[in-house]
Amino acid sequence: MRAIGKMTQGFTLIELLIVVAIIGILAAVLTPNLVSARNKAHDGAAMGYGRHMLAYATSWLTNDPKNKVADMPSDCNDTAYVAEGASSSLPVSVQTCEVVKLSAGAYGVKVKSLSGNEYTFSN
Repeated sequence: MRAIGKMTQGFTLIELLIVVAIIGILAAVLTPNLVSARNKAHDGAAMGYGRHMLAYATSWLTNDPKNKVADMPSDCNDTAYVAEGASSSLPVSVQTCEVVKLSAGAYGVKVKSLSGNEYTFSN
C-alpha cells in the first residue's frame, strides 16, 4: 500500500519556468554579440584574401616583363592568378573580388565581404 501524502522529488513548475526565462534572457543578450563577431570574422577573412590577391597580381605583373597593368585580368579567379598561387574559387567570406586598374599604372584589389563591407587594397 502507498502511504497517503508521500512526496516525490522533482522540480516545481515555477522552478522550471524560471530556468527557461533565464535561458531566454541569455539568448537574447548573446545573439547580437555572436552576429557581430561573425561579421568581424568575415571582414577579417575578406581583408586577408584581398591582401593575398594583391600579392598574386603583383607577382603576375613582375614575373614576365611583357605583362602590363593594362592587360591585368579583372577576375580574381583568372587562370593567370591561379598560376601564381591564387585559389580558383572565392572563399566563403568573400562575395566579390576584382582586380581594378587605378590611375597612372596603379592597380588594386577590391573585395566585398559576406557582411557587405567593401575593401580596396592598392599597390
